Amino acid sequence: MKNRFAMVWISAALVAQGSSLAFSVPKSPVASEDAFLMDMLWDQYQSIPQKQHLKIGLALGGGGARGLAHIGVLKALEQERVPIDMIAGTSVGALIGSLYAAGVSTAEMEEMSQEIGWPSLTNFSRLSLFRLVVAEKPLSSTNMELYLRRHIGEIRFDQLKIPFTCVATDLQTGERVVFREGPVALAARASSTIPGVFEPVIFRHRYLVDGGLVDNIPTDLVANMGADLIIAVDVTADFSQFQPTGVLSALNQSTFRANPSRRRPWRAPMWSSART
Repeated sequence: MKNRFAMVWISAALVAQGSSLAFSVPKSPVASEDAFLMDMLWDQYQSIPQKQHLKIGLALGGGGARGLAHIGVLKALEQERVPIDMIAGTSVGALIGSLYAAGVSTAEMEEMSQEIGWPSLTNFSRLSLFRLVVAEKPLSSTNMELYLRRHIGEIRFDQLKIPFTCVATDLQTGERVVFREGPVALAARASSTIPGVFEPVIFRHRYLVDGGLVDNIPTDLVANMGADLIIAVDVTADFSQFQPTGVLSALNQSTFRANPSRRRPWRAPMWSSART
C-alpha cells in the first residue's frame, strides 16, 4: 500500500507540473556527482560512533609537480582530526607519503616545497640537459635520495611512524615492484624515477623506474594493508585535451594517461617482491 501510495503521489506531482517538464530540466542541487558522493561519504564517516575505530588508508597518486597538492590533503585531514593508519604512494605520492610516514609535519613539507627544485633533486644543469637531448644520457636522481635522507635519515620501512608502502616498475619485465622493507629513501626515489628522463634505480638486480607506469593510484595496496576506509588522491591532469608534441610531453602522456591499469585501481594486486 505504501509503495502504491508513493507511486500515485509521484504521478500526481508529475501531472501537476503540466507540459513544462517537456521544456525544462530541473537544476541539480549539487555541483557534481563527485561532490555529492564526497558529501555522502563524509556524513557517513562522521556518524560512526567514536568507539568504533575504522582503519583509514591513504593512497597518494603520481602527477609530477601537482603532487604538492597531497600536502593540502594531509592538512585538511589533520584539521578534521581524521587519523591516517596507513599510506601507499606512487611517484610524487611516494615522496610525500614517505616524508609524512616518517614524521615530517605538513608545515615542514610546505617549507620544503618553497625551496625544492630540479637542481636540489637531480644533477640538472645546462650540460646535463644538453646530454639528455643530444646524447640521450638520462639525468641522475641520486640527489633525490640524498635530499630525502637529509630529512628522514637512514630510516627503514619497519621504523616508520605510519605503515607505508610504495610502487615502482621493473623496466625490464614490466612488473610492479612493491616496496615494504628496506631503506625508505631509496624506495621513494625509485618510485619517482621517470623513465627516459632519469637513469633507472638499480636495486637487487632490477632496473626500477616510476611506479605510475603500472599503478598510479595504489588503492589496492592500502586495502591489502588492512584499511577499512580508503582515501584516494588523484592529482593527474586531463591529458586528453592536449596533443604530445615532444619527447617529454609524450613520456608524460604515456606515464600518466596511456596506462590502462591506472583506470582500474581495484584490480587484483600483482605482487612482485623487491627481495629478488
